Amino acid sequence: MYSEALEIDPLNKKTNAKLYFNRATALSRLSKTKEAIIDCTTALNLDETYLKALLRRAKCYMDLDIDPTQVFQSFFNNGHNQDFSFGFPGGFSFQFG
Repeated sequence: MYSEALEIDPLNKKTNAKLYFNRATALSRLSKTKEAIIDCTTALNLDETYLKALLRRAKCYMDLDIDPTQVFQSFFNNGHNQDFSFGFPGGFSFQFG
């Protein structure tokens, strides 16, 4: 379904970023973690500010026992605002800046 939707308007970057993210979410729930990482990366290439795709990709890296810190660092080293924080369920929080 997501693959078909991506063919409708290949130039619509924001919508396609969301479609790639949604497909990544479905793939990760099917334990297709590497494929989910590829879709999250594609979503971020289309919309570099898409934090949900960044977080999903980090979770996928963690599922593969890869340290996601480098993912966050590469995001902020590419010129994104480093002065923000966000929280995860269970009280875990992450702050940059």
